[in-house]
Amino acid sequence: MHINSKKDSNKILTNLYERRKKEKNPVGYFELFDKNNKKIFSNDNLVVGAGRQYVAQKTVSSSLIPSIYSLTDLPSGCDNLREFELTHYAFGGGGAVVTDSIDTYQLVNPTVCDIGLNRPISFGVSSYLNDPSNIDELDNIHTSSESVKPIKTGDNTFEYNLVEYDDCSYYTQFQFTLFKESGEFGVLDAGESVQVSEAGLYITRESDVLLFAKICFPPKFMEKEAQYGIEWYVLC
Repeated sequence: MHINSKKDSNKILTNLYERRKKEKNPVGYFELFDKNNKKIFSNDNLVVGAGRQYVAQKTVSSSLIPSIYSLTDLPSGCDNLREFELTHYAFGGGGAVVTDSIDTYQLVNPTVCDIGLNRPISFGVSSYLNDPSNIDELDNIHTSSESVKPIKTGDNTFEYNLVEYDDCSYYTQFQFTLFKESGEFGVLDAGESVQVSEAGLYITRESDVLLFAKICFPPKFMEKEAQYGIEWYVLC
């Protein structure tokens, strides 16, 4: 189940279509919800450089999403991303700089050159993948290791649709409902919390991981026992 209603989601996707026509690049939007499913923040996402290359080569992925097209020849020096799939996500604590208190902060907006999260948070699950930023703050929690979680787990849901618009253009709509679930992050003790202020979507090929899109939001101290949700929309 998605958190948002179908009506709300359709309105968001319509707005993304208008942005997509103007910006000529993949666009996205997200809403952050607290443990009571109350919306506490919303903003645009940024599809980073690797994500834009991926979309250019192969608009949608192979097994998670049926292929629409792929290029026969790639430009010189361009990595082949056609075998990657949009499959994982992660949370981090580097999306905002806190000054005096949790209520006084400055967002650290993502850039197209980002390759990973600023301060990825480990889930502590050995089967999860590593954020490509290769960060390790030696505190067992802010580390790239085991921080990238499969979308197809827990209460997460996703859907995609190939949509034809009135101007005969075709775009693929993605909607992900992603959770920091109760019991995560496993490296925390009961009752502990960690500041979370960024998240990423990833394309993967076996153990290879590349950042696809990134969001930043006001810092939230998420308790190990609490569940927080994100409704994340991308239009490619």
